[in-house]
Amino acid sequence: PSLLPAYRGPAPVARAILDGAERTGVAVFRVVAEVDAGPVASAREVQILPGEDRPSLSARLAEEGGRMLAEVIAALARGGAAWRPQEGTPSHAPKIRAEEMRIAWAHPAERIWRTVRAGAGGPWAHTSFPDTGGARRLNLARVEPCAAPSPGAPGTVHTVGGWPVVLCGAGAVRILSCRPAGAREMPGDAFLRGRPALAGRLLGGAP
Repeated sequence: PSLLPAYRGPAPVARAILDGAERTGVAVFRVVAEVDAGPVASAREVQILPGEDRPSLSARLAEEGGRMLAEVIAALARGGAAWRPQEGTPSHAPKIRAEEMRIAWAHPAERIWRTVRAGAGGPWAHTSFPDTGGARRLNLARVEPCAAPSPGAPGTVHTVGGWPVVLCGAGAVRILSCRPAGAREMPGDAFLRGRPALAGRLLGGAP
């Protein structure tokens, strides 16, 4: 699920989202000893939709890839498949590491939004929140960038229209859906209603 030789490796979809790419694609290629380096029979560009996360983009790319693979198999059966070497400088898409998914609230809201979208479905982007007995992990399923309601330290939680809005290094994000450790996924407003004392506190302390 990439336009080879771009994003060779195990995490091409997540890496494209993390990088803020506007387009990616699908390539049907022949497997060789070097990772994702074989000749290509078919390639097609796919636009990354605004706000799209890894599961939804992966599903669209898989659907497109299925159609392309059927076309290539039909061409092979006719003896008409044309394989061409990959052109251009390769880029790489290593596996997403858990530490990459820990939110640094000093980053801009746009970057945090991309991290949450890339980690959707696992490994989740995560932070921690103060709870009885210490800090507790919070997986972030969906957020959206928004204006900062007031100045303050990155990671500070505000309540805006009943929803948790967290200050970032630039701007803020609204938590639309999240999952505290040991609990089910829930809307951000439901999470905040159960923890009204969280307003004004900081996220991201030691878990």
